[in-house]
Amino acid sequence: MLAAAGAAISTGASLVAVYSAYDSRKNLEAQKRKEFGRAFAELQNDFYTTEMDRVQRKLYKLKKRVDNEGRNWDDVCGEWAADDLTLALTPPEKLSKDQKIRLKEVEEIEEARRKWYGFFIRFRSLYDREVISEDDVKQHHFPSKRQMEGFITVVDPLVHACSVVFSGNVEVPRYDDQAKISGFLGKTFLGGRHIPTDMKLKERHEKYILLRQQVLAKMKPTAQRNGEKWFRWFRS
Repeated sequence: MLAAAGAAISTGASLVAVYSAYDSRKNLEAQKRKEFGRAFAELQNDFYTTEMDRVQRKLYKLKKRVDNEGRNWDDVCGEWAADDLTLALTPPEKLSKDQKIRLKEVEEIEEARRKWYGFFIRFRSLYDREVISEDDVKQHHFPSKRQMEGFITVVDPLVHACSVVFSGNVEVPRYDDQAKISGFLGKTFLGGRHIPTDMKLKERHEKYILLRQQVLAKMKPTAQRNGEKWFRWFRS
């Protein structure tokens, strides 16, 4: 009889433990969905703003114009970064009228690049923390495939050009390991489409390195004459 009572108590304790674990899982799942809802709403609010719409339209319009002129978008991104570096190394008081106009254009492009890039950085962070899943993206169609493709084709070359031409990064980016935002988007959601091949990345990278070298070579004599120090620590 005592054995039977002990067995009943043991069974009861087991059931309590099972239900407790079940409740804990339910609470955890509810908490995760609540966190997802809040994060997803904030992400959409960040994307669907007048400001984000403005910067996207600006870059899309610029790329369309470049395409209509038969020019290469990667090359134009390199030119933008080269102008950005040139203007950054030129004392403000020595900027010509045309350079001041170009400086405004460069700053607007940089602002657009930074905002669009920043959005997908936040999205990547939420995905890595498992707040947002691949199924969530498919179910809600946000970010959409078109929005991801737009980032890869329009913004990624600007990010690459800025990294190499302006900042002097010499390592060729790799997208196969998803370390880069474009690699992550392309591999995870787009079936590997739209991301540049290794050959194209290397070719683009070499162009950007050459542009940086050309800018520094052009600016160095003037900097030396004016006693400026930047050329001593800028890596060519």
